[in-house]
This record gives sequence, C-alpha cells and structure tokens, in this order.
Amino acid sequence: MAISQGRSKRKESGGLYKAYRKKKKYELVSVLSYDAIFVKKKYYPLLKIKNNTPETLQTELSAITHFFTGYDGTVLLQGGKRLPWHDLKIKDSAVQILPKSIRKFPDNYNIFEKILFGIYILITDPAKFIRIVLRRINSSLYFI
Repeated sequence: MAISQGRSKRKESGGLYKAYRKKKKYELVSVLSYDAIFVKKKYYPLLKIKNNTPETLQTELSAITHFFTGYDGTVLLQGGKRLPWHDLKIKDSAVQILPKSIRKFPDNYNIFEKILFGIYILITDPAKFIRIVLRRINSSLYFI
C-alpha cells in the first residue's frame, strides 16, 4: 500500500490516523518512529491486535519530548528534546516562560517579586492584568 499526501495539512496535524480508519476503511497496525502502517479493515482481525490506538502501538519513544512545569514556574523537559525533521535540539532555557527572577512559588514572592510579576503579566497578557486588577478592586469593595 502506498500513501502519498503531498503537503496535506492532515498529515501535519496528525489526522491521518482518523481519516484512514473512517474514510478509507483501514486499521492501524504499527507505529514507527516517524511513520505508521495501516492494513485494510478486512485483514485486521488476522493480526489479533487487541488495542490499535497510536499510544499503545508506539513503543519507540526516543522522539517524544515531555513538557512539565514545576511549582516555581520552571518548564522541565524530558525525553528526546529534539525537532527531528530540523535536527535541532530543544534547549530547556529556550522554553522558559517566566524570567528567572520570578521563578518561584507565588506564595513565596516578596513585595519586589510581586511587583515584577505584575509588570510581567501587564507586558505579556494585558487582558489578564486587567482581570486581576478588577478582581482585586471588587474584592476590596466587598469589605467596605
């Protein structure tokens, strides 16, 4: 079976699996590092695969990068840490959202760090900053 998608957005977004299951009547039987193998639905029972979800069939995980966040706001990476088609390494420092100076648990901020965080939110997400200010104003009016 040959599959040629050209520059299809479906391939880029991972929609190939669903498209071939429903529209083309194929079933997924193997997931490789950068590819997948399908067979016609009528032959699928012969392979006696109990669960053919991509998550179950993919056993080669070296290309997968997991992103986690710490309580202090640090973004942690585990796994491949690569953009395989571009042959580039993903650096931990390149994915940090918060500046190092305010990377700590928010309840532990001193007054200076609270001000820095407020400035950071004002610059990066003005709408959120306005919501926070309005919420604080409303809660202070409640006690008057």
